[in-house]
Amino acid sequence: MNSATIEAATPRIVSQRMDVFYNPLMKHNRDVSVLLLKARGLPVQACDCLAGSGIRSLRFLKEISELIAHVTINDVDEKAATSIEENLQKNAIAFSTLEREQFLDLSLKREGPGRRVKKDGHPHAELPRVVATRLDANMLLLGSNGYDYIDIDPFGSPNAFLDAAIRRLGRAGILAITATDTSSLAGSYPRACKRNYWAVPCDGPRKHEVGLRILVRKVQLVAAQHDKALTPVLVYNKDHYYRAYFRCEKRKQAADDLLKLHGAWEDEPAAGPLWLGRLTDVKLVAKMADAVETTMQGTEKEKDAMRTFLTTIVAENSLAEGVTHYHFLNDLNRSARGVRKETLFEQFPGMVAPTHHTQNAVRSTLTAEEIVQMLK
Repeated sequence: MNSATIEAATPRIVSQRMDVFYNPLMKHNRDVSVLLLKARGLPVQACDCLAGSGIRSLRFLKEISELIAHVTINDVDEKAATSIEENLQKNAIAFSTLEREQFLDLSLKREGPGRRVKKDGHPHAELPRVVATRLDANMLLLGSNGYDYIDIDPFGSPNAFLDAAIRRLGRAGILAITATDTSSLAGSYPRACKRNYWAVPCDGPRKHEVGLRILVRKVQLVAAQHDKALTPVLVYNKDHYYRAYFRCEKRKQAADDLLKLHGAWEDEPAAGPLWLGRLTDVKLVAKMADAVETTMQGTEKEKDAMRTFLTTIVAENSLAEGVTHYHFLNDLNRSARGVRKETLFEQFPGMVAPTHHTQNAVRSTLTAEEIVQMLK
């Protein structure tokens, strides 16, 4: 297994005005996507709509090649598209460049995700395995026959790409979304959150989980318009971004059932409407943690950090279903001195868990008053 090699600028400060670049802060993001596909273990027809340098798709092709039946690597920016082609060549990966009419013509000749596979057993008999395109992301998606893995990784909000991506997401497919407009989702700009996500955010220790749940709800509402149910399988925040993976089911009743789990978080200050169900498929994430040693590219320190990250997500999502309380340790210590995370985990098994959102807080099914009273 070889890692991908690319040529791209590495900026000190990332901004939307920049030319194509490699962002080392997003390596973790790409590591997780590789591990998730590996743990899922199913071949995918993938689309990287906003590929930039193409590094995510390159890593798929180099590190989990056996699971990539096809990948469309796209960016409408001319410099980015040129960089994608150069990086594919640098990694000795055979590919085809298709103009809009060529892509549309070949897409119409192939079987899409969820449809009957052709007699030769390959759903992309007409479309080359690796395709590089220079199309508007929405035009690309809507002109295709669909994919069963679609990755949306834009600057800011993913809103502009949700409808097209969900329309072309196949049955049992995975939709992966990055949102970097965390200032609105996490409560710094509540009016922007209302405009873009139709919900009220909050501040405080639970702001990131609230923001993630608001994002999940918005994606599910768009999906419901197309009779699709998008269930989150892994949702987290890291550094400057939120990341969410959804599994698709095309069934009206399933969409209706998900909508029943939308509501408000009643803790003060109230927030929502948002998703009130589980954020993570803990069995899948546990498999991802097991796959770190054999699949992940990186140093032992990076692998240890990833295992810790994934096992923490498993722990915090193994609590009782539904939203829970967040408690900063400093706040608990004002009422009960000497409170340590390890003590809470030991004394309240199944009721208190760590959280990947911050090192200085715990997630719990108990209120702060209940914890303090039980400790006393």
